[in-house]
Amino acid sequence: MIRGKHLLATVFLAGTVAALASTSAWKEFGTRDFFIIYPANWYRFEVTPDRLDLRSSKGGAEVVVIKDNQAYIFVGKERGSSAKTLAEVINYYNQEGKILSRRDISVRPGSKQGCSDLKEFVVKDPAQPPEDLPKGAQVPYFIHTEFFCEMEGQKFVTLFLTNWEGDKQQAHYQQVALRMAESIRSRK
Repeated sequence: MIRGKHLLATVFLAGTVAALASTSAWKEFGTRDFFIIYPANWYRFEVTPDRLDLRSSKGGAEVVVIKDNQAYIFVGKERGSSAKTLAEVINYYNQEGKILSRRDISVRPGSKQGCSDLKEFVVKDPAQPPEDLPKGAQVPYFIHTEFFCEMEGQKFVTLFLTNWEGDKQQAHYQQVALRMAESIRSRK
């Protein structure tokens, strides 16, 4: 579970090696606030007007559960906190877990309706509280790659990628998530 918070309008990616090999065709998804592109050969589930959930292959549980060689991405407009600045949004979503890295991503000049500020955080989070596991059991971890975007001064959009620690496809998932994050545009 992604820290039990309501994240923005959501996009989830689930990936297997076969499905990841072909991400050349992209589609557009939009809400009344923003639009984004996503890999066209991935499967939609939980269809709602302000949220897009995707898996790169069929199958998987209907809740936020990923199996081996799957990843999950959430993209949406910030609604879960009372944050007024991008820094407050980032702090809200990173109260738990261990931050492994953070970086600012250059915004393309001329992308007037895109992100004016894009930040990436990589966070390690236990998939289950260690105290809930039998004594001596190894704790499984999620790796969350989080992109935070500010548009038009006060619109905050986030994209969260989740995969299991040690997944050999993590770098590819992160490339797809970054391309999606860079494609976010405001509807206004």
